Amino acid sequence: MLVNQLGRRNLSPDDFRLFVGRLYNSRKKAQGAPVGNDNRAIQTPQNEGIEKQSTAESIAAEHGTSRATVERAGKQAEAIGYVALSFVLSLNPVDAI
Repeated sequence: MLVNQLGRRNLSPDDFRLFVGRLYNSRKKAQGAPVGNDNRAIQTPQNEGIEKQSTAESIAAEHGTSRATVERAGKQAEAIGYVALSFVLSLNPVDAI
């Protein structure tokens, strides 16, 4: 759905940033070993020597922006989600508990 929305020509710059940020946040993965893994400190990359594009770089290439723009949009989309959630909880805090 996000890719479909990004394909529209009539998106405002703010909507474009929000959709790129949401796309980035949905595609990115946690880095490193899972929390609680005893071997976390000794793990090495499986595919050494292979250059792999980061999630932000691949999304930036798809949509003609920079990696930093995509990462900033991801942080902005996450913040907007927190603000929306806190607003909903402030309307009816009894149901949230």
